[in-house]
Amino acid sequence: WTKFDPVTETWTEAQIIKTDYSFTYGYLLPKSDGSTNYIASINIPYSAIDAVPPDGYSYLSNEVRMWNIPDFENNNISLSLSLTV
Repeated sequence: WTKFDPVTETWTEAQIIKTDYSFTYGYLLPKSDGSTNYIASINIPYSAIDAVPPDGYSYLSNEVRMWNIPDFENNNISLSLSLTV
């Protein structure tokens, strides 16, 4: 992720996270304790599994993962939840 410093008005790279998949529909959810959860899903095309998609859909969300970022300043991140459909 990157972060914006309002004092210097610059963007800096905070941390590179390498994953085994391409995640989509990512959401940052700030928590009252100052930490943040990042939730995203893995989507695959229905054509990859030889399935007929429902009307209006071309991708299947088959896994959701959540990471916890305790503090953006110290660049720690940990996987805290993984749900597979």
